[in-house]
Amino acid sequence: MVSLSVFIHYVLAVLGLSDLDDITSYARVFSVLLFFILIKYFLEQIIAVCFGIEEFVGQYNLVKLTYRSFIGLLMFPIVVVLFYNQFLSTYLLWGVLIAFALSNLVLFILLIKNHQKLISRFILYFILYLCTFEIAPYIILYHWFAKS
Repeated sequence: MVSLSVFIHYVLAVLGLSDLDDITSYARVFSVLLFFILIKYFLEQIIAVCFGIEEFVGQYNLVKLTYRSFIGLLMFPIVVVLFYNQFLSTYLLWGVLIAFALSNLVLFILLIKNHQKLISRFILYFILYLCTFEIAPYIILYHWFAKS
């Protein structure tokens, strides 16, 4: 959460939408990100209880949290170097964004590969889960930011 919110704050500062030294802007980014992730998590838990797949969703979230924490730890030094050296290269920003997207893609591939037996028992629910909670929120955020 910290490294992602620092990176988002940095991108907003590079785009001219925020000041890099403004701590309140960072606090807003962090709180919006925290709110988004908590709402997403609680909705996942509600759906898991409704479909009776609490164990599956619990294991899935644990693995997802573990991999994303590891990715956040790996990306934190990169974000700190960007933040304190204030490189204004868009290629570097795109490189970090692509690295983050590819690492999340690898996360999902490893997750599916390692839990094939469990996923095959709940394949319909897993597809519904992916569409509802992993893809749709990002599409909604994209449309929201694109229109504003």
